[in-house]
Amino acid sequence: MKVSKQTILKKIVELLQEILECEDLDVNSATLLNTLGLNSFERVDLILSLEKEYRVVIPDKMVFVFQTVDDVMSFILASIVKKPDTRSKIIS
Repeated sequence: MKVSKQTILKKIVELLQEILECEDLDVNSATLLNTLGLNSFERVDLILSLEKEYRVVIPDKMVFVFQTVDDVMSFILASIVKKPDTRSKIIS
């Protein structure tokens, strides 16, 4: 799966807008998650949504380890790079 930090950022912003029910969030890669006012349930919701979207596993402990949006993006990008892409293999 080819994904850039920009596409991940766009998805994170979309998810945050849904979760926080706010259309005009000013979010960039340096945004601190704490400044967004996410409670623990909303953080978990964000992580679960990202796991589903990118088919990666994010350990539970990471929910509160992530400080910035860039932390989340970097983790997802690294997880995608490590994951083998089996879609292109031909099964005979």
